[in-house]
Amino acid sequence: MTVTKSTRLSIAEHIYFNQGPDFEMFGFTHRFTAKDTAEEQAFQRRYKIGTDWESLQCGWITEAKYLWIENHGAGRLQLNPSEEESAARANRVTEITFRDEVDLVVYPGESVRISPFNLSLMKIRVRDEPTFITVTLIQR
Repeated sequence: MTVTKSTRLSIAEHIYFNQGPDFEMFGFTHRFTAKDTAEEQAFQRRYKIGTDWESLQCGWITEAKYLWIENHGAGRLQLNPSEEESAARANRVTEITFRDEVDLVVYPGESVRISPFNLSLMKIRVRDEPTFITVTLIQR
C-alpha cells in the first residue's frame, strides 16, 4: 500500500474587542483548512527594511496563495519603556503598495494576511526607522 503525503494549511484567527465601562465584549473565531495548496516548501524569511520602497523578498515563489507579513517593530521593549522608545516603536509602521500609493499598513507588533494577486507589483517600506519584518509565503 502506498501512502501519499499531502500538504495541509490550517488557519485559526481569533479577534476580541472589549468596549465601554462594563467591558462588553464581542468577537469572532474563524478557522479553516486551505485547499489547493502547492506541495512545494513554504518560504519564510526575517529581514530588515528601510524607508525606501523595495520589492518584497519572495525567494523562489512567484505566485502565492497566502502571504503573511509580521512587523517586529523595535523588538522587545522594556516593561516600562521610555517615551523615546515608545515613540520610536510607534514610527516603525510598515507600508505596502501595489501601485504608487500606500495600500496597506502593518503596525509594530502586528501582522497581516492577504492573498496577493501579483507579487511582482508589491513594494514595501517602513515610515521612519528601519525595522525587521518576517515574510511567510505559501505557494499557489
